Amino acid sequence: AAGAAAEERTTTSPTPLPDDASRLPACDLRTALVPLEGEFTQHQLRSKEDSAWDFTLTAGCSYKLFEPQNAWNCLKGKWVVISGASQSNIWTTLLTNILAPDGLSTARDGFVIDGVFTLLIDVVIEDGRVVYRNIFRDDRGTSDDREGAHTQIRDKQLLGEIFSKVWQEDIPYSQNRVRITNFFAEFWDNVPIALDAVQNSTQWSMAPVTHITAVGLWYINSFRCDPSNGGQWCATRPEYGTLSLDDLMAEYRRGAEQVVSNLEVFCSRGGRAGELGCAVTTIDHCQFMTGDIWHRTRDVVRDVMRDHATKMLRYVDLWTLTLQIPEDCLGGHQSPMSATLTWQIFLGGICPHAATADGSLASFHGDTCRAAQVNVQCADLTGTGFHYAWECALAKPCDLRALPLPRGVRRARLERGVVVVDLDAAGEMPERRTWFESSWKRSWAWTLVVCTSVAGLALSVKVHPWEGRYRDGDGYWRMAGMASVTTHSEADGEKGGPVTPRGPQGTVRLNYPVVDAEQSQISEAHVMVGSSSKTAASPSNRSEDGGAAAAASGTPPAGEKFAFGLARCVASLHVVAGHLYARQAIADVYIFGWGFTWVPWFFMLSGFILFS
Repeated sequence: AAGAAAEERTTTSPTPLPDDASRLPACDLRTALVPLEGEFTQHQLRSKEDSAWDFTLTAGCSYKLFEPQNAWNCLKGKWVVISGASQSNIWTTLLTNILAPDGLSTARDGFVIDGVFTLLIDVVIEDGRVVYRNIFRDDRGTSDDREGAHTQIRDKQLLGEIFSKVWQEDIPYSQNRVRITNFFAEFWDNVPIALDAVQNSTQWSMAPVTHITAVGLWYINSFRCDPSNGGQWCATRPEYGTLSLDDLMAEYRRGAEQVVSNLEVFCSRGGRAGELGCAVTTIDHCQFMTGDIWHRTRDVVRDVMRDHATKMLRYVDLWTLTLQIPEDCLGGHQSPMSATLTWQIFLGGICPHAATADGSLASFHGDTCRAAQVNVQCADLTGTGFHYAWECALAKPCDLRALPLPRGVRRARLERGVVVVDLDAAGEMPERRTWFESSWKRSWAWTLVVCTSVAGLALSVKVHPWEGRYRDGDGYWRMAGMASVTTHSEADGEKGGPVTPRGPQGTVRLNYPVVDAEQSQISEAHVMVGSSSKTAASPSNRSEDGGAAAAASGTPPAGEKFAFGLARCVASLHVVAGHLYARQAIADVYIFGWGFTWVPWFFMLSGFILFS
């Protein structure tokens, strides 16, 4: 459904504005449901590498763009608080480096963006440089001991101790400073601990606070995570790995409702974030996120926020935004380009009246802004000090520059009546029984799979040319596949045109090349097939002369292809299952989602067979 919606967006013709109306009015991002439905348009500038992006919303408005100086002016004297796991680590590092170039580096500062062991990142920026930096990592990170690292009991004790450093440290407040604090939060129950730490801070009590919450990915990671079956990396809260999908989503909803209830007080007028407000986001979208659990995780946040969102507690549907950004992910995380665009949304809500850049097109400059660039620049992390590609990408600057619309180019606006895109339906997974869940259909489906498998195995054996094989002591050679057939007259020895063998009394000459090992020349050898000569019309009749000829021919053995046929059969069934899994038309079995991985294998096999 999401793919169909994306296709509908790209095939709809936008309505151009008059030349004197190239700039649309700015969107009001301090609203309960932040508008995110629209279309990204790429404008080619001077070269292939020099391009800019325009995001046109169906609401008939556009986003203000914050260049680094605009972002500093917006956030000066404020405290930005982010609760989340690895994606929030990326947002924190990116924003820090926008305001203070090279302000954070995982390789230099000794932390890892893994969503497990980096528990607190706290930085203070003044005059374009970091004047305070405090990063806490779990001691378990030294041995990568993830199993049970974030049970509810351990998190309550450990995070309470670590987060208290925020208000215990001597960090003077100044209106010329910006503070950015990232509290670890894999699960919803981690967020209230962060809110308490902010409330208890006295030195920064005068600073306006904004809070961004992004929780969800580790509920998905925990689903069906079995430490006894190689799942130690995701078993940070093992009790969640034993839950069914319905029970896990119920737990996820319960936690979301509790946290949103706390945020309503924290972010309301008179609350700690009552001036700037807060934002709650969904998980971001990547191409491989096609299973039921991804959609349902997004839907829980959407449904909860629809009932509680206000101008001071804003709902940012990151799933919808990243679904529209024409950019790949980095191992399930946003690229610097995608994360920078996300910060434009956050900043627009924090500083709705701030002065922004004059340009309306977003141009990104840096060696690792795009995912494709990162895959090249960060292909080999050996000796770099980085553990993941996204850490390497964040180490290099990615500057957003706001450019004016080129002269003569009309700004496009999508009319509400022209584009009809129901993104709710695109991301919604209705509660219905799939085709496969019907018992009688499931029986027939498995019967079909078994019959197809048997037929494939049978074909791999039967559709294997054995007629006309001769064998010597070393291998096989095939006469039917390598010989040319010509007529032969025993009386005069002349050759005629190609014919079809005429039967037992007919005489057919088969010509095939023979290599003379001493002369290194190719000559023509003749084999008589008929009643008057030795024949190998049946596999049981294998002449010694034929075997000698095969040995002399230098023809490589045909070899048995049964294993290839079997593998092709299994691979084909897995590919079909992968397609059905992507369309939610088959049982939600994790391995079905990897059917696409056979594609390069088929290419490799084809090349091997062609040249073997």
